[in-house]
Amino acid sequence: MVSVSQSVTRCFQLFALFADRQTGLTAAEIAEHLNAPRSSSAALLKELSDLSMLSLNRRTLTYLPTLKFAQLGAWLTNPAHFPEHLGQVMEELQHDCGETVTASWPIEHEMEIIRVVKSRNPISFVAELGQRLPLWSSAVGTAFLASLTNAQIGARWEKDRRRLEAIPDLDAILDRAASARAAGHAAVHGGVFEDASAIATLVDYELDGRPLVVSIAGPRARIVRNEADLGALIDTIR
Repeated sequence: MVSVSQSVTRCFQLFALFADRQTGLTAAEIAEHLNAPRSSSAALLKELSDLSMLSLNRRTLTYLPTLKFAQLGAWLTNPAHFPEHLGQVMEELQHDCGETVTASWPIEHEMEIIRVVKSRNPISFVAELGQRLPLWSSAVGTAFLASLTNAQIGARWEKDRRRLEAIPDLDAILDRAASARAAGHAAVHGGVFEDASAIATLVDYELDGRPLVVSIAGPRARIVRNEADLGALIDTIR
């Protein structure tokens, strides 16, 4: 018997498969990808079809997600859902610095990117909506942690060290947070990707009750070279 958790996992794996392939898929292709018995896969497809989350093309016998499914989360990426003034500030910041500018918010032990203003440089930091960055080693994570007390950081760290494979030493995290408080922004070089750096700050905006962090990110050598100017620039948006 398929457990509820297994069904939920397969459901998300299915929609991730559609996002990756971006084409209709047969029941056999879906069952193979999910590594599920045909009967379990067929039951999942029927349930999602009955809920109008999937549609079956009876000519090609392929399934596709419906627009109803697409609309369920579309409001999250709708520009109207994001603070209008902050969006304008990010556009101006990108114009002034030339690098990729992002806004992110904390989700458990990660920071999720929810807004991106892309760099026009041929070599730049590539960020995507929904991309997750580690809370404990990224500039955006450090900027958020710096807004907490050391006791709050320690409580979060104690919780996460039990479930994460790798997490920086608490003293190093507290030192980094202290530096961010003193500077007014966090700067991390090679914390997530070896050749990338970012400068980030917590801004005076919340979205759905979650604090927002704005970041300037780009190739490590370029960010290091311009760190003082970029730091001064990002400090103006708080």
